[in-house]
Amino acid sequence: MSTPSQISALRRDVHAVVIGDDAVFLDVTRDRYACVPSAAGWMSLDAAQRVLGVADPAFAEELRQADLIADHATPRDLPDPIAVATISAVGVDFAPPGWRDGVRGLRATLDLAQAYHRRPLAKLVAWAAEGATPGGNDRPDARMLDLVESFHRWAPFAPAPGKCLLRSFMLLRLLRRHGHDARWVFGVRTWPFRAHCWLQRGDTVLDDDVEALVALTPIMVV
Repeated sequence: MSTPSQISALRRDVHAVVIGDDAVFLDVTRDRYACVPSAAGWMSLDAAQRVLGVADPAFAEELRQADLIADHATPRDLPDPIAVATISAVGVDFAPPGWRDGVRGLRATLDLAQAYHRRPLAKLVAWAAEGATPGGNDRPDARMLDLVESFHRWAPFAPAPGKCLLRSFMLLRLLRRHGHDARWVFGVRTWPFRAHCWLQRGDTVLDDDVEALVALTPIMVV
């Protein structure tokens, strides 16, 4: 790639990642992804510093018109890099749900209905970011794992358990009500394009299988 002729910054609520020859942008405010094939040949990305170097002025103008980049960076605190996931809290046989699981599931479902209903992705992400606590890269302790195990006993009976955004948001709120926290990871792949999200604590995935995430590259970590 030639030396970038223009240095720009990702807009405040925009995240990006380069995967092979392609680039993927996530616009949180608009709740949309944009996959740009072969963009790696036109740009260089420093995702940690949120700086984008673009060699083609026409391509830079297209990104600007799409509200993906700005001329000046907006200061923001960035989370620590996420650890590579190697363990899953889902890969165990869970006992049938008991009545305590049912009560906990009912409370979590009612909480989800109130906290999630008609709220855009930007609001959910803002809530997660504002309540984040240190230690997200530490492995979960036994109390957290017990809570996660209880979640997986009743979650299949909750509304829309298969939707990753709902499931992760519900579990994150449950964890925080009990004094725990986790990182909310959004990952993507190309060819075919796929977007997915999950919760992670240290190198432990809390609500998915590690094997299902191997092909995904994190684009945003909250």
